Amino acid sequence: MALRGHTDDNSNFYQLLKLRSNDSKELEGWLIRTKCKWISHEVQNEILSLLSQYVQTYLINQIKSAKYFSIIINETTDNTCTEQVSICFRIVDDNFNISELFLGFFDTEYTNSIALFTLITNVLTKFGLAISDCRGQCYGAANVSGHISGLQKRIVELENRDIYVHCVAHTLNLVVQDAMLKIDKSRDFLSMIKSIIVFVRSSPKRQAIFNTLQAEQEQDIINCKTLRPFCPTRGCMRIKSLKTLYDNYAVLIEFLHNISKEKNENGAKASGYGKQLLSFDFLFYTKVMIIIFERVEILNAELQRISLSFQEAQLKIENIMISIQQLRDTGFDDLWEQVLVKSSELKLKKPNEQRIKKTPKKLLQGNSEGHTFSSVREKYKTSRCYIIIIK
Repeated sequence: MALRGHTDDNSNFYQLLKLRSNDSKELEGWLIRTKCKWISHEVQNEILSLLSQYVQTYLINQIKSAKYFSIIINETTDNTCTEQVSICFRIVDDNFNISELFLGFFDTEYTNSIALFTLITNVLTKFGLAISDCRGQCYGAANVSGHISGLQKRIVELENRDIYVHCVAHTLNLVVQDAMLKIDKSRDFLSMIKSIIVFVRSSPKRQAIFNTLQAEQEQDIINCKTLRPFCPTRGCMRIKSLKTLYDNYAVLIEFLHNISKEKNENGAKASGYGKQLLSFDFLFYTKVMIIIFERVEILNAELQRISLSFQEAQLKIENIMISIQQLRDTGFDDLWEQVLVKSSELKLKKPNEQRIKKTPKKLLQGNSEGHTFSSVREKYKTSRCYIIIIK
């Protein structure tokens, strides 16, 4: 809850003081003064600064009490496009309880390894922490993880007992990103999903139309799930976008149909997106991606637990791999039935057997004939994304 409000006399700080004054006559008398109340926004900012310094000092004392620590940093950009570095310290107390302590955001003009190294050493000096007590580093970007001139290498040169660990959650994200980009069907599908969600959310007018249609179709308006933005960089975070699109599939079809009537570029885009959603393939791919990313999301959350150890991380990764393998071997039947039911509810055109194309003779070996599928179900299982992605 913000301490300040739009005006000094209507701030949360002032309202809390008024509430407290019910039990304190001295405070009540102070607040009714006409001058020198000391509750202006400048004073409130000073109070916040003093409180933050107190919290920071308390956390630093915890780190010093534990003596040894690890450093966790991440680069981010705030709303003003200012590059910032968040710095956390990981410690273990005498009872083997693990804590991760956030010490703050620190502005940096550059994000190369030299600039970050200077920033880290300055922060340690400011907090009175010795680099010789650092026993671990955890980050993932190339400029900090490089083994020749990266930040982790520069710190190891000062303290060779400092072990560098690449962020396991970041590693998982890189694996998911590469895997999805190497398969044409998944790459094209995810790109289309992103375009549809951006098309709806990028315009306040279109978002309002979508919300109206959603309210008309949904019985439980309070629990209506709006379309979540599609994360362009973190593959592990896309499950929420996929689920909200799947839950709003019927609403999206009607929305795109209405927008497609506009005689402009937006109408053309809506018409193209609508044709995609009306295809059985698109619904099928959506469900396949959801069951994959559901497992990825669980693993991603587990890999970010504070108390996670290397052995636990390895075990959880192995369990997810086993789960995906089981999904590949025996999970298609349930998926197929769910997609058929959903397709029937949406009144989509059912997948039909396509005309079998003969394989060119130059591609045939000996007297072998071209491969044909026994059914539409078999085709979707083997050649339409399922087995190709889940392997």
